[in-house]
Amino acid sequence: MNELSEKYYQITEHAYRHLAAPATNHMNLGVWPAKSLASAQSQLVFNVLNNLKISTNQNVRILELGSGWGGSREVADRVFPSCDYTGINLSENQIKHSQSLNQIFPHTSYIHGYMENVFDLTREGRQGIKYDGVFGVESVIHIADKRQLFSELSKVAKSFSFAEISIESDDVRNEKLFYPSLTNCISQDNYKTILDGLEVEWEIKDIAEDVFRGWSVALQQIEPSSFKGNLRVLSQFKKAYSALDALSLDCKVKYLLIHGNFKG
Repeated sequence: MNELSEKYYQITEHAYRHLAAPATNHMNLGVWPAKSLASAQSQLVFNVLNNLKISTNQNVRILELGSGWGGSREVADRVFPSCDYTGINLSENQIKHSQSLNQIFPHTSYIHGYMENVFDLTREGRQGIKYDGVFGVESVIHIADKRQLFSELSKVAKSFSFAEISIESDDVRNEKLFYPSLTNCISQDNYKTILDGLEVEWEIKDIAEDVFRGWSVALQQIEPSSFKGNLRVLSQFKKAYSALDALSLDCKVKYLLIHGNFKG
């Protein structure tokens, strides 16, 4: 994650929380149809975790890249009861909230720092596989060197599952409306090329139709008078996600579920 993306999340983190009432503990888009924005967000996290191909649900070790406000921890426990969970996140404020929110779950820890810290897991004298599964929701888009990410993950994890926005047209990447949050997005074909270069069985599915339209409609229904976050950020959200919805219909933007198992 670069400094611009870091600043973006510092500005928008509270706005994300207050998009739902009561405040949600998620900072991601969601899968629709759903009863509410918060349930759509939770369902997307569930789908991502459910794509981790882990053979046993006993003593499962899970790593989340970009753990946000901590909402994924409860979902992880639903999918993998009594799992050992670690989250990596840049915001100390969010980590403190996550620790308080999830203190009911044992075997839960958070690492403060950039998501690229996952690279260090292979350089600290730790031998062998450390995690059964690694997942993230709209987090890998912020990592510039995705080839290195997957290569490093292959050394510490068995399975991976990510939900990510992909950019299929360069003119979208240069659009100021999406700067800097989508600066490091790559295309679906780029993901395929990276994964084809590794010893991994993988699958990619575009679910933009299930994500962008519902999210855009949900945002338009939020009345500024009842919104507890930054109104300028809410306005920006509405413009950006309405545009993403339109671009997805032209296949210039996709929303990908990327998952697989490393061989060996």
